[in-house]
Amino acid sequence: MAGVVICILIVVFLFRHVTEADPRLDAENAALTAGDATKGKLVFLAADCASCHAARLSRTD
Repeated sequence: MAGVVICILIVVFLFRHVTEADPRLDAENAALTAGDATKGKLVFLAADCASCHAARLSRTD
């Protein structure tokens, strides 16, 4: 569970870092923030990360 939380925090940090690094993306960021696109992307990435993590934990090697 802690791994999933850490993964979500890393995704959020990287997303913010990448989008804030380039001032040319300000207009695009404003458009994404105005809608639910950003939230949808983060939820999708977090769910994808969680599913991979769960699969890795359930694997018996």
